[in-house]
Amino acid sequence: MLKLMPRLSLVEGMVGLVEMYKIEKRSVDTMNKII
Repeated sequence: MLKLMPRLSLVEGMVGLVEMYKIEKRSVDTMNKII
């Protein structure tokens, strides 16, 4: 069970990065529309 934890946290970290990237890209797109 403990051996699976690092792998799980790595996957969660990658998913978190993807979500952050999507939100950042969306906010940049909206900023470009406003400008």
